[in-house]
Amino acid sequence: MKVTTPDSLSRFGAAVLLTVTVTVSVTGCASQHPADNPANRAQLASAQSPFDAFATAAAASDTMADAAVLAPQAHRELEALVTPPAGWRPDPIKRSRNHSHQTWLSPTRRTAYGVIKMKLPLPFIGSDTVLKAFLQEMKKSEGEARLISRRNDSDLRGIRFVAEGGQYKIRTNLVTRGFRAWAVYAGTLRGQEEMPEELRLADEARERTKIGTTRGG
Repeated sequence: MKVTTPDSLSRFGAAVLLTVTVTVSVTGCASQHPADNPANRAQLASAQSPFDAFATAAAASDTMADAAVLAPQAHRELEALVTPPAGWRPDPIKRSRNHSHQTWLSPTRRTAYGVIKMKLPLPFIGSDTVLKAFLQEMKKSEGEARLISRRNDSDLRGIRFVAEGGQYKIRTNLVTRGFRAWAVYAGTLRGQEEMPEELRLADEARERTKIGTTRGG
């Protein structure tokens, strides 16, 4: 069985952070590139993957306890009502000046549910601009970025996309609202066997997540 190393996993987290950086530079609104700031250089250097804990997946048990998606919980930093499956453990939250990122890992540590909140420099930046920047940085980080599918969703008021890059496959809802954007995803490792029940729970958690509010949690 192929084991993913922590070094290779760390690149994905950097790509997520750089997505916001690229979006800023595309609009021409930033007087200083975030990576030029010493504080942000440290953040970039320490950026971790939402899949960091997957490094031990090969040693984890394949037995999954009965689980269900929890009732919505208010997460003020993400400005969202999150719905992690019962028994899934949160990774330490990752944050920078421009983003906050929380991931929950399944019992086998092969599947992730995650929410990323990003700050945008202008209110009219659309989901496709953020998606393009994300894929560009994934390609730089992973050597490839393949958009498998993308479609508009009027109910979501955003886009749904599935992408693969290097070790990862992500199934994401991407929404922009004003100066903010959210990516809510169910993620798996391409080098590991997918766990269908875990993926079903991650998909359900993604669909039940409410962004832009903490009321009701």
